[in-house]
Amino acid sequence: MPWVQLDDQIASHPKVLKAGPEAAWFWLAAIAFCQIHLTDGHVTREAVDNMPGFLKRKPRQLAERLVDARKPGGEHGLFERRGADYAVHDYLEHQPSKAVVLERRAKAAARKAKERARKETDQ
Repeated sequence: MPWVQLDDQIASHPKVLKAGPEAAWFWLAAIAFCQIHLTDGHVTREAVDNMPGFLKRKPRQLAERLVDARKPGGEHGLFERRGADYAVHDYLEHQPSKAVVLERRAKAAARKAKERARKETDQ
């Protein structure tokens, strides 16, 4: 099951406050999208345009608010532009990478298979 990690102080982070509540919720939805689809923080333009729960013409405005949500003197907002797409800033510093998630899944599957095999031999 995909999950995301958030700092318990995120609601008072200057970038989140600057972005505003709707853009901050959009950012959280984008992080969840990235984790579900294992994109390592990459958010395609199509994903932005079709983010569940947001009106069709508003998502790009919210994405741009996230790009502009910088701390005073800061270099990056909550999103970074990547051509026509976006990236969640510092995504891999806070979320597990695709490689880590796939490794964890493979280990869990092997563990479960080993347990099933043990139970079958016990019967």
